Amino acid sequence: MSGEQREHILESLFQTYLTTVDAYKSLLNQPYYEVGSTTLIQPTHPDSTIKLYDIRVREALRFLVRDPWFMTHTPKAVRSLLNGKIWNVAFVKIDERDWATRTRVVPRKQALHVNGRIIQPAKILVNYHRSASPEDPFYPETRGLPMGALPRDQLARVIALEIEHNITEKSMRGHVAQDQLTAPQ
Repeated sequence: MSGEQREHILESLFQTYLTTVDAYKSLLNQPYYEVGSTTLIQPTHPDSTIKLYDIRVREALRFLVRDPWFMTHTPKAVRSLLNGKIWNVAFVKIDERDWATRTRVVPRKQALHVNGRIIQPAKILVNYHRSASPEDPFYPETRGLPMGALPRDQLARVIALEIEHNITEKSMRGHVAQDQLTAPQ
């Protein structure tokens, strides 16, 4: 399948169930990072940061499914995005956690049964104000920048590597309770 065909499938997923904004709207009234900078800028409207990061995630996901590097180096990430395992990829602001990215999967008891398959939808969270730590598989990609300041190509690699390294392992356990504890009030 060509990169253009994969991108076409991704666009149809955006129209159906793949979302790129967090349900808690944790970026409401939050400042945003200019690409490549550690400087925070105040938004002009309360939802400007939400909209900006929605656009940045969509651009990164389009790049991820279209560019051949990802099919070669992170094929599980591309497949997981296009086959229904991932239903949300979003920037979040969760001060209580020190992680840069996290994979969350619904528990098996909340899984969906589709055509005889059990699907535990996953979400990929990118903590926009955190930087990667040396043990993160994508640490070299970030060059010390906060997640919210990454350019499209680097953000795509961070998302792909998070999926590639964590989707199966996390699928076995899920982290719904921890999500609820750290949800913005």
